[in-house]
Amino acid sequence: MLRRAQAEDLARIAQLRAAARRETPEQAAAWARDVIGYKDLLVLQQAPPAIDVVLALVPVYSGTRRGVWLAGAYAAPQADAAAARNFADAALRACAARGYTFAVAAPPGAAARQQYAELGFRPAFALRRMERVIPQNLWAQAEFDTVTVRRLQELRLHYRPGSVVFPEKTMAGILHRLYASGLTIVSTPRAYGLFYTAAEQMRFVELQADNDHSADILLQAARNHTGLTAATLFLAETQSLYLGQGKRCPYGMLRPLAKPFSTAEMYFRALL
Repeated sequence: MLRRAQAEDLARIAQLRAAARRETPEQAAAWARDVIGYKDLLVLQQAPPAIDVVLALVPVYSGTRRGVWLAGAYAAPQADAAAARNFADAALRACAARGYTFAVAAPPGAAARQQYAELGFRPAFALRRMERVIPQNLWAQAEFDTVTVRRLQELRLHYRPGSVVFPEKTMAGILHRLYASGLTIVSTPRAYGLFYTAAEQMRFVELQADNDHSADILLQAARNHTGLTAATLFLAETQSLYLGQGKRCPYGMLRPLAKPFSTAEMYFRALL
């Protein structure tokens, strides 16, 4: 039986998510309830009341195209692998029938990427990873943790008009989880960045700026704020910042649900 999740399914969904992602049951439950929401969770029951497979399919858009974010796919140990794959494929085909034109995902690791490839997903949205030593600039100034959910969506669209946009409730849930895990948002009139501090350096999981100089000022302000002089940056492969620098690393995947199209202008970062 295929159906949408209900509140009474939360404990079992959290159990499947926690086992797959090495989260606590409480963290997994918060993901299902606060980030995804029951209406965007599908469950497959081959022998009720057990839940065999959980799919998280969140509606998104990029420009004029409607799509879905496959935010998670979790199968119970007793689930038949072929049946689980067919279930996910059927759900995506149903999305296509409703007019959605693409599906995006950020699989957590090589094994998951292989599973998504078997569903018709192909690599997209690669990142560039680079290490930078940040010079001191005592005049560099920025604001910290003043960006709201809506403002972050607006900033993404300003710098990357082809950004994959999440529902505001979903983005609020994502940011809540990120803040709880130590995220800082730094912004200036010409740049913004999202970073963590760990191992005596800053780790920027997102950075957008008008140009390299604007990015430099933002990083220098972050150094003044944290006292840390080194940073690891994760930039989209298609970003114009620091062109020619960094090492390519895989990130997202995309499956067209209609006629294939160029993804050159798309930007997708789920951050979870």
